[in-house]
Amino acid sequence: MTQIISAIEDKNLQQIQFWIYIAILIFAITLISSIFSHSLHSSMRMDIKCGLTKKYFNKYIHLDNTHTENYGTGKMQSIISNGEQAIFQVIHFLISIFVEALAIIYILILVLFKVPNIYYFLGFIILFILMVILFWK
Repeated sequence: MTQIISAIEDKNLQQIQFWIYIAILIFAITLISSIFSHSLHSSMRMDIKCGLTKKYFNKYIHLDNTHTENYGTGKMQSIISNGEQAIFQVIHFLISIFVEALAIIYILILVLFKVPNIYYFLGFIILFILMVILFWK
């Protein structure tokens, strides 16, 4: 935004157009990625729900009525819903760890091939390990 403002102050039309195109491109990429991630998130949630429904709904329907009345229908549905939510959160957590691990591996490979010698790489690895140890949740 500062480049757009400075281009407006300098009345440089080419620079204004360039930065406006960049801003539109960033907005479009952000919009597309948010739509994709939301639809992926929703489809993954529906796949998990359908899989759990196929697995457990038949057992739920064929339960003894006295057993269902002992727990209460609402409580049993709450247990099923909470279990579904917990499974979804675990899968989401595992996928996020996998993506973060891939990003770290990519960065390490990138640093390994871009540093001038092995000592810089070893220093980077030591700093990385220290950061992980110090800031581990």
